[in-house]
Amino acid sequence: MFEQFNSPTALPEQRPHAHFLNEALVEKIWFELDEQATREQIRQAAAKVAAQFQDATITTFIPIFIYRHTCEKLKRELGGR
Repeated sequence: MFEQFNSPTALPEQRPHAHFLNEALVEKIWFELDEQATREQIRQAAAKVAAQFQDATITTFIPIFIYRHTCEKLKRELGGR
């Protein structure tokens, strides 16, 4: 059951803050990473980051946190190649 929260293919009601995960965010991160990651890698990483905020009561800054944390995570992973 908990695996569904990290799955980008889970139904929206099973994905916390799924409405923040959209193609505009993916494109923004893709450009930030100089197109070094695939869009699918970005979607998966962003879904995992979003899952960390599933219990947040204040959601105003969640899109910013998802963007920043996903960029940082993928930059670390790409830097290791």
